[in-house]
Amino acid sequence: MAREEISTEEAVRKIAKRDRYLGVLWERIDDKLSAVIEGNDMLDRKIDRVDVDLQEFRIEVNEKFEAYSEDVKSLRENKADKKDMAAIERRVTALEA
Repeated sequence: MAREEISTEEAVRKIAKRDRYLGVLWERIDDKLSAVIEGNDMLDRKIDRVDVDLQEFRIEVNEKFEAYSEDVKSLRENKADKKDMAAIERRVTALEA
């Protein structure tokens, strides 16, 4: 198979056509890559917001837990006082009788 000879002008046209094709292809790749980068940045910001929200939630839960722990401790102490008070009242009633 003999190689076909082409003129310089035709070679320049083919190269220019290929360069246009590659230029369009590069633009499409660049656009898609930009979209991926933008999406990644958005996800990064969203993850940061969720992390801040989670940290705030943890602080809130810890504060509530500490408050409930103090309430439970106080109730236990009051319950013990009520038991003691009931025993004292029974003794006083028995002594008065």
